[in-house]
Amino acid sequence: MKRILALGIGLLLSCSDDLPEDSYLSSFIGTKEIVVDNVIACAASNPNDDLVSVFLYPRPGVTNIQYFEAIDEGIEKTDFDAYQIKVSPLLDVFNGFLQKFEVAID
Repeated sequence: MKRILALGIGLLLSCSDDLPEDSYLSSFIGTKEIVVDNVIACAASNPNDDLVSVFLYPRPGVTNIQYFEAIDEGIEKTDFDAYQIKVSPLLDVFNGFLQKFEVAID
């Protein structure tokens, strides 16, 4: 669930293409206004047992979608210092109507 929330927040924002892998969501957000729980996304198993598929509906005009993951299970969902970027390719599903990240399970 924490992965989906982080994804949702990342969907609402755009950023530089060259974020370092240790970037936290709080620095990515900056002074932007955040609407929590405002995303269409879900996670599912993957044919590869080492991956989880995270599907999302990309809102029109949104570019450079990033995936952030909670660094600990016990965090508050609005503690944006507790989410770290996890670099993963974004793949088109249904000719781009949906997109997905295939995220490695740690």
